[in-house]
Amino acid sequence: MGIRIIIDVDQLKEYKLMPTEFVMLYFLNSKLDCKISPQTRMTLFKMEYIDKEGNITNLGKSLFTGFDVITPEVKDKLKLVLEKMLEHFPKGIKTGGKPVRSSINSDLIQKLRNFKKEYSYDDTVIIEAAKKYSEDRKKDNYNYMRVFKYFINKQGQGSDLADYCEMIINGDDKTNGRNTKTL
Repeated sequence: MGIRIIIDVDQLKEYKLMPTEFVMLYFLNSKLDCKISPQTRMTLFKMEYIDKEGNITNLGKSLFTGFDVITPEVKDKLKLVLEKMLEHFPKGIKTGGKPVRSSINSDLIQKLRNFKKEYSYDDTVIIEAAKKYSEDRKKDNYNYMRVFKYFINKQGQGSDLADYCEMIINGDDKTNGRNTKTL
């Protein structure tokens, strides 16, 4: 099985790196064999990410604390959590003309990864939150049920998953939908 790297393009822009340059640094940092073109080698050297011998520098290594590289092991764990969550979303139900269930792909894996980076809920709570959400929506014949990927997070609207995780942690299962806390 090959290595798959998911790269945040905004991070590349921030560090002024091309995808190929990042991949070369990743290989060097992971001590994997790679052939670097003379042009890429010169660019990385000028940026002080590698030394004259082509070894990754401390500056180059420091990039990997800021980059989100998903290893195959992490990807498999995230996929397993998504599968367990998805078990609670009903088959054949649509909302806004779209099925509430989603196929598990790299975008969905990244979405859960981002969620887990932002919130500190463990997998058990996350799965239980998906179950509780589905149960709540079932009470209303699945009306207004979110599409699975938007349940995790919808840009500009937040995360129903985070709200339900809080409900699970706090033992508050009386609400039927998003928490509505007044600030």
